Amino acid sequence: MKKTTGLLFFVLIVCLPAAQADEQSSVIISKQDVSLTTEEVNQFLLTIPEQDREMFAGNPQRLIEAIDSLIINKVAYQDALRSGVAQQPEVKAKLEQTQRRIVIEAWLEKYVDQQPEADYAALAQEKYILNKAQYTSPATVDVKHILITTGQRSAAEAHAKAEQLLQDLKRNEADFDKLAAEHSEDPTYPDNQGLITGIRQGATAPAFEQAAFALTEAAPLSEVVDTQFGSHILYLAARHPARELTFAEVEQSLIDEARQKQKSRIMGNYLDKIKQQEVTVNEAVLNDFLERHRSEQQVDPGN
Repeated sequence: MKKTTGLLFFVLIVCLPAAQADEQSSVIISKQDVSLTTEEVNQFLLTIPEQDREMFAGNPQRLIEAIDSLIINKVAYQDALRSGVAQQPEVKAKLEQTQRRIVIEAWLEKYVDQQPEADYAALAQEKYILNKAQYTSPATVDVKHILITTGQRSAAEAHAKAEQLLQDLKRNEADFDKLAAEHSEDPTYPDNQGLITGIRQGATAPAFEQAAFALTEAAPLSEVVDTQFGSHILYLAARHPARELTFAEVEQSLIDEARQKQKSRIMGNYLDKIKQQEVTVNEAVLNDFLERHRSEQQVDPGN
């Protein structure tokens, strides 16, 4: 597959739009005596939730990898059919059950869509008002950070080097950014210049977290902090107290939650109606079946 990546990219660009335009299906790739068509790829994409299809539309390489997987699966499927396993009773039963489950799920989705929409925005606002105390943002702290790692030195050596830098900083805290640029070995430094934001309780190494939350405007510089990553020096950038989230910040998640609850309620009511429908039981057949099943379970497997 790797040798055909360039060709596949060309085929995807040329063939897929054409297939969508005139609904014709073209062979996109072959392996052994098995071919995969653009229509089959489009059918595969239809099985993916609509919100997730964008990752294929904007990433040709990912679509190529999916095509590679599809042709491998199709070859294996053809081999399986030729072997006759699809005719085995247990396999046929599983196929029927799977088909039934998929059809039922599709029907329930359609049934839900046919029902009147609830006022999800109003439901979301009502829940927010009644449970406002639940929607809070915890206290966080932002710190600047110098890390001396133990990759090329012992933990004691890392701590000693960090201690030397700390003594320089105690003489002139304004040099923190300069010393961080010169000495920090944090691999994320090129991206964040040593600034770590939004540190929450319980989200990072305990010693690091304790030191970060102990910093104040009056004492913004930490002592050397040792963790599994090495030796750290922290400098307070900002503190953010816990606060109540506004409705706007949680509105969409509450709407999604209300919509899902409404969907589950509608499905549950529909299935309950089926449960309540009158049934006719053939007692003789049922008892005979239960008896035969009980007898089979009691048979000694060794006999």
